[in-house]
Amino acid sequence: MSDADAPQTVERRPSTAVNAAIERGRVHLKPRPGTFVTLALALVCVGLTWFDPFEDPDNSQVIVSSKTGARRLFPTLVDADPSRATVELQGPDRPPVRLVPSPEGHQVMRGDELLGPANADEFEALWSSLRMATVLREPGRVRKALGKDKGGGAEGDASGGDASRHIGQRGVVRVSLPDASFTLALGDVVPNGGVYAALDDGGPLVVEDNVAWLVEQSAEKWLSKGLVDLEPSSVTALVWAGGEEVGIGLGDDGFWRVRSGAAPALLSNEAVDFRLKRLLRAQLDPLLPRDAIQPESVRPWLSLTTFDRGARTLLVGGECPDHPERRVVDRGAGLVGCLPAEELEPWPLHDPRAGMVESRLVPHRYGRIVQIDLGEPARRSLIRRAGSWSLSQGGRVEAVSDDEVRRWYAGLSRVEVALLSAGEPPDEGAGDVEGEGAPGRPDVGGEDPEAKNPESGEGPSGVGAFEGVAFEADLELVVHADTNETLHISCHTQSEPVLCVRDDGPVLRVLSELPPDLRFEAETFAERRLVEFTTGEARAVEVLPGGPGSTTVRQSARLDVGAWSLTAPLHADDAGAIDEVRVETLLWGLSQLRAERWVDAESASAEEPLRRVVATILPVQGSERVVEAELYPNCEVAVPGHRRALIPRSQCEALAGDLLFVDPLRFWLERARSFELRQTGDSQGTFLRRDRQRERFVRDDGGAIADPAIEARLAAWLDWRSAGIRSGEPPTPSAWVLDIRRDTGVDLRVDVGEGWVRIQGSDWYYAEAEATDDEETAEGGETGPEDGDFDPGAVEL
Repeated sequence: MSDADAPQTVERRPSTAVNAAIERGRVHLKPRPGTFVTLALALVCVGLTWFDPFEDPDNSQVIVSSKTGARRLFPTLVDADPSRATVELQGPDRPPVRLVPSPEGHQVMRGDELLGPANADEFEALWSSLRMATVLREPGRVRKALGKDKGGGAEGDASGGDASRHIGQRGVVRVSLPDASFTLALGDVVPNGGVYAALDDGGPLVVEDNVAWLVEQSAEKWLSKGLVDLEPSSVTALVWAGGEEVGIGLGDDGFWRVRSGAAPALLSNEAVDFRLKRLLRAQLDPLLPRDAIQPESVRPWLSLTTFDRGARTLLVGGECPDHPERRVVDRGAGLVGCLPAEELEPWPLHDPRAGMVESRLVPHRYGRIVQIDLGEPARRSLIRRAGSWSLSQGGRVEAVSDDEVRRWYAGLSRVEVALLSAGEPPDEGAGDVEGEGAPGRPDVGGEDPEAKNPESGEGPSGVGAFEGVAFEADLELVVHADTNETLHISCHTQSEPVLCVRDDGPVLRVLSELPPDLRFEAETFAERRLVEFTTGEARAVEVLPGGPGSTTVRQSARLDVGAWSLTAPLHADDAGAIDEVRVETLLWGLSQLRAERWVDAESASAEEPLRRVVATILPVQGSERVVEAELYPNCEVAVPGHRRALIPRSQCEALAGDLLFVDPLRFWLERARSFELRQTGDSQGTFLRRDRQRERFVRDDGGAIADPAIEARLAAWLDWRSAGIRSGEPPTPSAWVLDIRRDTGVDLRVDVGEGWVRIQGSDWYYAEAEATDDEETAEGGETGPEDGDFDPGAVEL
């Protein structure tokens, strides 16, 4: 390529505008005179601010924060074990007080004298005070910050030395641990808060006042005055020395039992805990030096055993000096003390008035039971394996319903018992009142038979288990807990009252009725649920007459968008007449139907059913279905697919209920604008209207009702309650007619008779609650429901 063919570079000349911009950038700024004047004024103002010639002289003292140097006095005590620490508190002009660790807790020593065990709460408060003790400041650092290292000390200290603060003269606190020790010497009080101190011969400090308060306390401050410094929950056995050496112990199943010296008995945990807490917290008053009593005058009184298998024995002596109503008690090394004489008596384990015996026949929780044996002649066993129950009999094992076993055991655990007092001997069916019991059965009672008063039939205390009662047991159960503890129960069920013996102990009388099926068999635990659904799954419910002779009124309600609507009977209030609580109660009774006992065809009621209850169920998963049940007299029920059964009273009462409110007159009158009441057959009546402001009925002219009879009649109608609705004509003639006019809802004409209320034109009526109807309420048997208010939920719970 030749030079002629190469591209030529053409120089581009700058434009006139570019040249002008470059020239402006080279121009130097020149401040105007006003700028210099403004700057001068600003400098003058700043100078006057810092050097104000008109400011008053500052005569105030320099304030130094007392919290800036705060820190922990003993920072390592946070992780230290207080049970291994020795704390010594030495006040001025008094022997040192030491709290020394021991296997039973800390002991208090005054000099070389051992006073006794330390109060655990007081020692915990002492340790917390030391652990949280705070250094407020260090005077040496304060002098350096103020520039006063020379020519005088800070905080009123002219010399600045420790001698002027008298450190060590106010007291000394020593803390000794296995791997460390600390010594804190205390001095004068600082005027503006705190105390001078020195830690381990270090520099002066200012610490909190409460550290000095510790050394000012006497040795008795830290000494425990309680009988034994133990928690009641840590005690597992008590033995009263002397005589029979009565002893009680806590079993592996968590229940207290009489172990020795008296008749075996299962004790109430609550009663034992109450008395044990009272015993351990008894205060020794006064405290006496050990040389005030003779060593040979004391004898063993009470031995306590704890969970760690440690035993502690308490000794008792004679009368307390200057306190004849008290007795000397020796709790171990240290001072002795005095307790009221009544606190030293053994507990009245078999006194019915003391309530020491467990009041439940079988108190174990259901979850702790692993086996229940039924004695002769049946010899059956309920056994739980892997959470499921099975029945063993004659070498055969068959699974049973867990729910039925739980329900059966719940009935057994609800049986209440009490000691049989000497003043209430059993009837002749209970057995012979002899000196000796039947073979294999112990004589009842825990007292010496010779000590019994033959004339009064009472022991020395006037009460006690009935002596010499023996009976042939016709029911024997053995309950096995998961801790290998067993509870043997023998009962004579034919006596009145029913008598039982627990673990060969004293005779107990049964306060309530025994469940009828304690002699269990395979049929006892068969599935008894007749119907199973939840009330939330119900979409409709209907109550139908059971037969031609039934007085039940057809009632039907359907759940629409979360609210129940009434479809039958025809009612002036429509859905407002439905009591949703009663609807839920009816559905609850139907959903929980369970056979208490199957009814044979020979013994079944021959009468027609009282009513039929039908519910439409829509479960969360599955298709819609219909559940129905027929209610017969004596609380018998028939469910398709099951035999006729006897149901619990609570479910029977629920099925016998209606869907409507029980206070129709109150509902109508309180919402009436006005109404006229007249006796049946009269053409003229009394016109009243409701005063909304005063919430009362008045005459048409606004005046008060002058007739007391009408006022009483109105009050009675407002309190009127219904026992249910009945079909057909009322039993008595009409006495009053009410023409009710309402702001909301249709106007009503109501007939009121003796024991009933009816809306005119209806083929049914409300029956008054006081009037009973044996057919409708399903009475007629002992298991039938009762009249009056009834809470089925409470009975079920």
